[in-house]
Amino acid sequence: ENNVDPAEKKLRRVEAHIADGRASEALRLVTSILDDPKHAAHAQRLFGEIWILSGKLDRAETAFKEAVRLAPESTQAKQGLARVYSQSGRHTEAIALLMDLTKFSPTNVSSKATLGSAYVNADRHEEARKTFAEISVLDEDCPQVKDEVAKLEFKEGNFDLAAELIAQTENGDELARYFNGLAISMVVQ
Repeated sequence: ENNVDPAEKKLRRVEAHIADGRASEALRLVTSILDDPKHAAHAQRLFGEIWILSGKLDRAETAFKEAVRLAPESTQAKQGLARVYSQSGRHTEAIALLMDLTKFSPTNVSSKATLGSAYVNADRHEEARKTFAEISVLDEDCPQVKDEVAKLEFKEGNFDLAAELIAQTENGDELARYFNGLAISMVVQ
């Protein structure tokens, strides 16, 4: 830990702020790192995460695209971009990007879980269930899958099972935002 450069330490603090849902604190730290060529791609990716957390998907998309431009091999930046596409209703783009990622690395649980989430958001429930079953073979205790299956069960009206899965999550705030947005969209329709 003593050998970690100061910019890397800041990036780790940014990640902790994001995990805690503290977008403004994360934003203050990450902006000082964006111009550092050594860490710019990582900072841009975190910038995208901050904008997702803040609900500014257009800014998140710009940040993730810049992260991918700076580090074309970055799976996390591409996953973030796919999440932005999915949350923006651009499901076809999200699924295509994630399918490419999973073809390149079929055992990457995070990419598969993000693909399953995109299927849930696109109301392609059977494909989501198939993807979650594939993940369970790779990692039977994957918390991201439990969250996504809870969303799927909720969307299908299986509220007791959704509540049971939500009780096991570590991402209560994120799920609450998702369910709130889903409820609003159902009322608007």
